[in-house]
Amino acid sequence: GSEFDEMYVGVGASVTGDTQVLVKDTSGARLMQIGEYIDMYYSGDSEGYVVPVDGVQTLGYTGGAKMDSCEWTTVRQVYRHKVDEVYEISYMGDMVRTTGDHSVFIRTADGEIRAIQARELQVGDSLVDMPSSKVSSTRAVNSAVPRDLTMWASDVDSAARQQCRAECHAQGVFEDIALSSSLGWLFGMYTARGEIVDNCLQLSFGTIEAQLKQQVMQTVADAFGASPLANSADSQALQYSSLLAQFFARHCGERAAKRVPESMWTESASVYQAFMDGYMVGNGKPASSGSAEIESSDYNLLRELAWLASMYRTQATLKASESSWVLEIHAESTQRDAQITSIDRVAYDGYVYDFCGCDNEAFFGGSNAVLLHNSKVR
Repeated sequence: GSEFDEMYVGVGASVTGDTQVLVKDTSGARLMQIGEYIDMYYSGDSEGYVVPVDGVQTLGYTGGAKMDSCEWTTVRQVYRHKVDEVYEISYMGDMVRTTGDHSVFIRTADGEIRAIQARELQVGDSLVDMPSSKVSSTRAVNSAVPRDLTMWASDVDSAARQQCRAECHAQGVFEDIALSSSLGWLFGMYTARGEIVDNCLQLSFGTIEAQLKQQVMQTVADAFGASPLANSADSQALQYSSLLAQFFARHCGERAAKRVPESMWTESASVYQAFMDGYMVGNGKPASSGSAEIESSDYNLLRELAWLASMYRTQATLKASESSWVLEIHAESTQRDAQITSIDRVAYDGYVYDFCGCDNEAFFGGSNAVLLHNSKVR
């Protein structure tokens, strides 16, 4: 066990199902509600017992009383049960709802972290968010070996794979696409402003973005071996064939369902930075503080971007504006303030959830991620 074992507070310390967590298993890595994930392991209304799991990881941390960096940590059990009240802990425009005996981590005056029960927290306590770039030079996530992505989906049959190969050959498109910084940048550009129009990939540009348009054309040629459709090369929009449309839609989603590509959660820092650079070029704007802002009505996408930035040691905060959401990407010297602004004990009728047996007895959760203590169920 960890040095925090003695801080265990008993059976049933859990968070509500809408708490965001990062999960990695045989289906890949994705940000999702903890309840949505754990419900898959229970049938009907069953609750009150732990279920062993295999091959499941979530985002935790390295270090002891002082956090070094984030890392993937093994989840050994999952747990859900019903309660009749929870504590609503508000911070940074976000809220985590937990049972009173669930512990969350706070920062002490000397920079250490310790777990404390929700019912003992006080307004003004500082929750523990992901470490900023000035905490340590260690990479935020485990190293990943560069890999290729195929132009066809991984679950297609041999006939569909052969058809895709034939189309690649006919169009001069590479069958295997290197997961490089160039592809990361294109993923970011597409996520920010790409569309699927008439089964074609389309990227639109303003009248003063001729240089950016040329950069996109060259990067697509380098990464995919593809040229734009003839009728788009001289217009304000670039269009590419259905091969590329299906590839980008598969990895990044489309329309109102855009998402961070699954590969970004486990890739190198250079690919992540290229993705964020591409997204900022497509949709970002500088802020007066020397940081940057991304404004969008797509809350789910901005929440994923906030987690992704924080994983790679870039401080990011998601806040509501009058009619949309704003993601603030902070300058390196900026430490965001995860100070508790209110605590309310409220009635609740439903399931609460927990990951059990995580390394260091902790995992990150919330839209603006903070460190939560996992349960040890006897």
